[in-house]
Amino acid sequence: MSDSIKTTDPFTEAAYDKAIAECGGGKADYLDTVTIFLMGANWARDHLASQAPTDAEVLAALNADYALRFGPRNLPADSLEPYGDEAVRIMRAALSAARAARRRGER
Repeated sequence: MSDSIKTTDPFTEAAYDKAIAECGGGKADYLDTVTIFLMGANWARDHLASQAPTDAEVLAALNADYALRFGPRNLPADSLEPYGDEAVRIMRAALSAARAARRRGER
């Protein structure tokens, strides 16, 4: 990422990097940079949305589901192991379906 833009947001970094790549990695005037940045943001959003849910996302969703069903006082699991293969598979499929529905809705 360019030294002129600093952020801790991976989406913004990915969008900016894509924008710079689209303009050949060189300098562009401000309007071109903004336009290309927006193109990069769309690319990054599609790219990130098309990826499978990470183990961390699946774990967060399973922990949230567990807290809803059994109360928030229960400590969240540190890994997917306590949930078992079937619960992990079902939650991963649910998160993938949610991403697919979001992509369809945005088009």
